[in-house]
Amino acid sequence: MTTPHPERRFAWATYASFSNNRGSGGWKIGPQQDLGPDEAQLFTSVAPTQIDPLNPVTEFLSTDEIADLPRRFAYFAPNEQHPVGLYLQSVPAGKDATGRPGNVFTVCAVDRRPESPMGEAGWPVCRYQSPDFPTPFRSPAVNSVTLDVVSEPKINQDDQINAAWSLVNGMLGDERTALYALQIALEDPGKLPVIISHSPWDAVLWMTALSTTMPPGFARKHLSFSNFERAHRLDVDEWLGRGPAVVAVPFEDQESLRDPRLEVIHPQDIQNPPEKHTLWTALTEAIFEVKEDTLALIEELQAVEAFEDFQVRVTPTGERVTFGEALLQCLQKVCDSDGIDFADDLQAKLDAIPAELRTSVAKAGPTGEFDALSEQLGSPNRQLSSRHQPVTT
Repeated sequence: MTTPHPERRFAWATYASFSNNRGSGGWKIGPQQDLGPDEAQLFTSVAPTQIDPLNPVTEFLSTDEIADLPRRFAYFAPNEQHPVGLYLQSVPAGKDATGRPGNVFTVCAVDRRPESPMGEAGWPVCRYQSPDFPTPFRSPAVNSVTLDVVSEPKINQDDQINAAWSLVNGMLGDERTALYALQIALEDPGKLPVIISHSPWDAVLWMTALSTTMPPGFARKHLSFSNFERAHRLDVDEWLGRGPAVVAVPFEDQESLRDPRLEVIHPQDIQNPPEKHTLWTALTEAIFEVKEDTLALIEELQAVEAFEDFQVRVTPTGERVTFGEALLQCLQKVCDSDGIDFADDLQAKLDAIPAELRTSVAKAGPTGEFDALSEQLGSPNRQLSSRHQPVTT
């Protein structure tokens, strides 16, 4: 391990069963860039040593079959003990140097300043299948991996955000109600939302839609996720302990999800809108009504992060952050910006949000410093903008 470079935002590392000079092998950190001792310990504590693909993994897979192996992509948001964000992509890697099957290769990018804007799309989920993430298969490839990158991981080039919103908006039928169900479950501190997915990519699209209904920096600081978990290995206590989190399991595992703390969401099975909206779901519904394709507005949410005077101020609800307030403040900043052709329509939608949704969220938090915010949220004619100098969480 090294002493981290004080000016580098990102550290990088790999983990797998690597070979050694004696011709044997074992689980250890491989190539790395600027990884400190504490970061190494944190990385090894979360890097998986088992991935259970639905289909058997053999040494005789074709190139296409290797490409189709599940990419388990996870992001772990910072907490009080570990103030860094972790991006991990793990892939089945075949046999290790000893001939033992079941090797797993993981690459990790450690974000030391998750509160700071990113160079590209700032939502962590957009790094799924980043071109900076190696995916070696078979022992020779694993043991020849190199890491040259020292900056933020590049985004996926598959037009991921557009694909996500096409899915929600009706590729297979209108599935907005499933998105609302995810949002409601995520704000319940006693529930872990579980998406029933037909593929890791399907899970990523739902997590992309969910993520882009919050400011990018807020997602980096508060939302943990994994796009591929198996029911028999799902540690509910661990995930609930991370704060707001969402995971996905394959369709084949749905009958094994019996823990009452799991909120199992099968997107195709949710037909009815929520009986009662939250601030977050009401704002998301307003987004749909203002911009049918939503993409122009999503681009504005991304752009807001670059404003030096914009920082999300949140009112906690118990031990949970309030996603609705974060989105409200970001949307209000969009309305206050110049040159936004749909700003008036959006402002009208924000003003129409029922007062009880705003005030109930504000009242749930501490008194004192949040009193002024509560007053602003409760009055449709008051604007929450950068002039109020919000504070960070």
